[in-house]
Amino acid sequence: MQSAGPGSPFTRISFSRDPKYTVKNLQPGLTYIFRIRTKNQCNFADSEPVRVTTAFQSVTDPQAVRVASDRCNVRLTWKSPQPGAGQRFYYQIKIQDKQGFIKSFPACGRTF
Repeated sequence: MQSAGPGSPFTRISFSRDPKYTVKNLQPGLTYIFRIRTKNQCNFADSEPVRVTTAFQSVTDPQAVRVASDRCNVRLTWKSPQPGAGQRFYYQIKIQDKQGFIKSFPACGRTF
């Protein structure tokens, strides 16, 4: 199923005899528009469109931050939150020297 904008055609995703249905495996953070069609042997009728935006998992602080250092290097490790379906986390590593300057360094090959 794809997200649909106003005026876009709807895609039938299932039939149901029950007045409920769970749509699974949608992408987080996208807006979807749903419409229910009731049908019998004589005719059909469509509901008003219903718009819903799936949520992203809230980001929480990295936990269990550990530091190991030698004369010129510092190794930082931490426990990552569990990502939701289709969600990846990226980390921004910051440093502040004794003069109070804050510098950003790339992590995982990304610059922030």
